[in-house]
Amino acid sequence: MSVKPLLNQRAFITGGSKGIGNAIANKLSSLGCKITILSRNEELLEREVKQLNSKYPLINGELHDYVKFDLNEINSIEKVIKVNQSFNESNILINCAGLSQNKLMMTIPSEEIMRIININLTSSMILSKLFIKNISRIKNNAKYNANIINISSVVSISSNNLIGACVYSASKAALTRFTETLSEEQIQIHKRRPRSPLIRVNALLPRHVSNTEIGRIDNVVYEADCQMVQVRPGADVDIGANPSADGADEDVEDGVETVNNVVYSFRLQQTAFDKKSFLTYIKSYMKAVKAKLAESNPEEVEVFEKGAAAYVKKVIGSFKDWEFYTGESMDPDAMVVLMNYREDGETPFVAIWKHGVKEVKI
Repeated sequence: MSVKPLLNQRAFITGGSKGIGNAIANKLSSLGCKITILSRNEELLEREVKQLNSKYPLINGELHDYVKFDLNEINSIEKVIKVNQSFNESNILINCAGLSQNKLMMTIPSEEIMRIININLTSSMILSKLFIKNISRIKNNAKYNANIINISSVVSISSNNLIGACVYSASKAALTRFTETLSEEQIQIHKRRPRSPLIRVNALLPRHVSNTEIGRIDNVVYEADCQMVQVRPGADVDIGANPSADGADEDVEDGVETVNNVVYSFRLQQTAFDKKSFLTYIKSYMKAVKAKLAESNPEEVEVFEKGAAAYVKKVIGSFKDWEFYTGESMDPDAMVVLMNYREDGETPFVAIWKHGVKEVKI
């Protein structure tokens, strides 16, 4: 039986439904830690917690759980979190929720500036305060293990400035300095009160992560969020700006176009299907993929068949919402890239068949 070094530990992870936060949740739960993840997307939360409970069940019969909350609601954090049992029982706080940015300062809406600062910085400060208050109630237990880990970014200490990420960079720089100062503060408090628990405060500084995130659905489909960016055709340059939600056309330079970054970068060509022609195409494509898998990876044939059939059913069920793209060669027998929009109605995403592409390390 493998050793579980974090058995009886409990972690509260913001932004734990995807990306770095989700990777941390999986790693800690594999080490025996009970996990609570916080996010505003309940569909993702339910899916990820279900997977955690399936992959890393707790030996005492307890369950990993989640909290649905939008950390941009700064004035409600204390009211919601102070009475949350999962938070109050946690001895590990990981502030991982964060928003990236890809807009020039002159085009970013003021509301978005505040949202980035609230989620990347202010919420971490408030949650750290509440966490420290909880731990400080534990008396005469200097061996109690308590940790705050803030997920900042390497841009917070880098001399290389990210154009179009002023607010993001500032929020991460402030989070790093907050972490350093809070760490020293807790060390000094512990020196004066040596019998009280020492709360260790650290930051992780991963590289900057783009908003284009890739998720795998049922081990069959890759979904990747796209961005609408501004480019200067012919120069093949993304100038790092998104169209402002409240910006006017006069804010866009002459010769600059707003494009979908995935469609533009891979030179995808839009095509059209009705339901009948799409089903004819997809049956032929799936047959070709299965034949290839039967030769190279036969154990994946059943996985592909079941997962692909379920995803095709999803596409057919909302067919009018989907767009279809081919590669630059417009090969009718090649994979067709599917495109739709997330629940917010604003974020485009593309879907491609996992078994129809080859993974390459770069």
